Amino acid sequence: MNRPAEFLFATCQIGAERALKSELARAWPDFRFAYSRHGFLTFKLPPEHGLADDFALDSVFARTHGFSLGQAEGLDPYTLAEQVWKLVGVRRFDRLHVWQRDLLPAGDHGYEPGPTEAAKLARDAILAPRLGPADEAGRAATVGWLGPTEPGDRVLDCIVCEANEWWVGTHRAASQASCWPGGFCPISLPVDAVS
Repeated sequence: MNRPAEFLFATCQIGAERALKSELARAWPDFRFAYSRHGFLTFKLPPEHGLADDFALDSVFARTHGFSLGQAEGLDPYTLAEQVWKLVGVRRFDRLHVWQRDLLPAGDHGYEPGPTEAAKLARDAILAPRLGPADEAGRAATVGWLGPTEPGDRVLDCIVCEANEWWVGTHRAASQASCWPGGFCPISLPVDAVS
């Protein structure tokens, strides 16, 4: 049986961390700031918090959020992936979301947040042990983890903070943003779009 999560994670644009911490201190005074990297923060939840797995953080500054299962550290993606599966334990999920925290402030030297090669490499390493010579039903479920996420799906989250540091979490998709890895909707706007 899984214990209730003790920590919450949230991701944001680089430079919005202080505003996100202040916002959560006002809206959720029982959440205690715990850890951060640029664009990634965790908060210690109060004991017996009773938050539903699809609770809405209702944050202006958080791009996405979920319950943290912990940190994986290692020298290569496959060692990190082994740790991911240990943190997951017996939890079941419907989809897998892997993304990299923002590397630079949006627009800095043309930087645009979104899908990265590091996230793809992490995703492939996480899936590798599940795509081996397993039974067909297990293989089909694994491939299904990459399908479109719908509201109500249980999602396993992996945030690539550094090449040797991934954070693992979970959420239940509810809002449109929570259906996309890292809250990044892959829609390309036309060049002549007004905004």
